[in-house]
Amino acid sequence: MRKAQSNFVDEIDMRVGAALKRIRKQNKYELEYVSAVSGVSVEEIVFLESGLTNFSASTLYRIAKALKTPINALFDDVTAANENA
Repeated sequence: MRKAQSNFVDEIDMRVGAALKRIRKQNKYELEYVSAVSGVSVEEIVFLESGLTNFSASTLYRIAKALKTPINALFDDVTAANENA
């Protein structure tokens, strides 16, 4: 059970990261712009978009605000995957 739960958390990180990247690219925002507006380093944004690092709620909020998107939009894919499981 613990292993399955761990995999789900990793999947959440991957899906939220993919959503960040998709929204950023759809809106044609450069990494440097999002970094400057959010105060989150370019490197951290790259890691978040790749699902390679965990994120805090405040970091996610600042990036969502820089992307001019509601924070819950970052979890749409997570919610859909959970409902289909």
